Amino acid sequence: MTMRIAVIGAGLAGLTAAWQLQQLGLTPLVLEAGHDPGGRARSAPLDGAILDVGAWSFPSSSVLTTLARSVGIGAEVVTVSATVGRPTGGRLRAAPLRSPLALLGRRVFSPDEAWHALRARAMAGCPRAQGPDEPAAAWVARHFPPSFQADVLRPLAGLFFLQDPISLSRDALLGTLASLGRARLQTFRAGMGTLATTLATQVPVRYGARVNALTPDDGGVQVAGDDWSDTFDAAILATPLPEAQALLGLLLPPLARAAATGLTYAPALVVHLLIRGRWPTTALVVLPPSGDSASASCGMVMQRAIHPARVPPSHDALALYAAPEHVTALTMVDDQRVAEILTEDVERWVPGTRRHVIGWRVQRWPTAAARIEVGRSARIEQLEAGLAEVSRDYPIWVAGDYLGLSSVDGAARTGKEAGTACATALTMMRAGR
Repeated sequence: MTMRIAVIGAGLAGLTAAWQLQQLGLTPLVLEAGHDPGGRARSAPLDGAILDVGAWSFPSSSVLTTLARSVGIGAEVVTVSATVGRPTGGRLRAAPLRSPLALLGRRVFSPDEAWHALRARAMAGCPRAQGPDEPAAAWVARHFPPSFQADVLRPLAGLFFLQDPISLSRDALLGTLASLGRARLQTFRAGMGTLATTLATQVPVRYGARVNALTPDDGGVQVAGDDWSDTFDAAILATPLPEAQALLGLLLPPLARAAATGLTYAPALVVHLLIRGRWPTTALVVLPPSGDSASASCGMVMQRAIHPARVPPSHDALALYAAPEHVTALTMVDDQRVAEILTEDVERWVPGTRRHVIGWRVQRWPTAAARIEVGRSARIEQLEAGLAEVSRDYPIWVAGDYLGLSSVDGAARTGKEAGTACATALTMMRAGR
C-alpha cells in the first residue's frame, strides 16, 4: 500500500525532502500556503531582468549542486566571480574578495584595511586560539580599530549574514573569513529560483494550502487548514521555526521549546533597482565608501556579476541591502520611500545613478536568515534532542536551515536528512520491525 507523507512548506527544505521521499518509493504531497515555490530561494522578473529575491549564491560543496544534477539541471549551475568593489576617489574599483593584497593593489582597501584584513584571515585560520566563542563585535573591538569594523566587517556581516556584528557569533565570522580564500560561489544561470521551480514540477505541490493544525491520529497524522483536512501516514515540517513550533505545540518537550525560543531570525530589507546603461564596475559586492556613516545601506549585490544573462545588455540591476541596524525602522516606511532612501545612498556613492533608474522592487523578509549568535550550537542540540523525541513517539519530522547552516544549503541538507529518516522509519514500520 502506498504511504502518503505531508510535507509542509515548498521552500528548498520541503521540496528536497519531498524529492528524497519520492526517490525512496513513498508518495509525498507538498502543502504550500503561498502560490510560488522556493521560499527564500526564489527569482522574479523585473522589466526583462531576473532578480534573486532571496539567496543569491551557494558554496560549490553544496548539496544543491548534486541535487541539480539529479533533477536534470546540472548544466544550469555556474560559478560566480567573488569580487568586491568600493567607490574610491570618484571611481568604482574592484578586486577578488579572497585577496586582501589585491584589494590593496587596486585601491579597494586602504593599506591599513588590507593589513587588518590579512591579520583577520590569519586569526581565522586558528579559531581555537581565540578562546571560547563570543560576540564578534567584542572580539573585533579588542583586535582592530573602530574604522575597520565600521568600514569592512560591519558591511560584510550585513551582506553575508544579514546581521550586525554586535549579535553575530565570532566563530561564524572567523569561519566566513577563513572560507573566502578557498570557497567558490555558485548559482543558477537563470536565477536561484531555478532549482525550486524544477523540483516543484517533479513532486506534487498543492498551493494555497495553509496548514493550521497537525494532530497525531491512529498511527498517522491529521493535517488541517481553514476549510480542509486530510490524514497522512507521516508529516515533515519544513517551515520557518516559529511556524513549526506553533504546529508542534505541546508535542515538543519543554526544554526543546525553550531552545527554540532562543533561536531567532534576522529580518532583511532589499531594494532592487533596474537602471538604464551599464554600471561602472565588474564587482559582485559593492561596499559603501570608507568613512560613510550616513548610509542606510550596508552595500549591494550586482545581478550582472552573478551572471550576465540575468540582465538585458543595455541595463544593469542592483540589489541594495539595508544595514541591519536600520531594518527595524525601515519596516515602518512604505515601499516607495524605502526605495528613495536607499537610492539616495547609491546616488551619493556614484553621482548620476538616480536619473538612470527605470524600475524598482522592495523585498521584505521578516524571517530572512536564522541568527548565528553565541550559544546557537547548544540550542540546536537541545532542540534536535526534543525533535528526536517527537519522531520516536509520532511520525513527524522537521527540516529547516535553523537546524544547521543558516543558508539555502542548510535548508536542502536538512530536507534530505528528514526525508531519509522518515522513509527509513516508515519502511521499518511497514516491515513490522
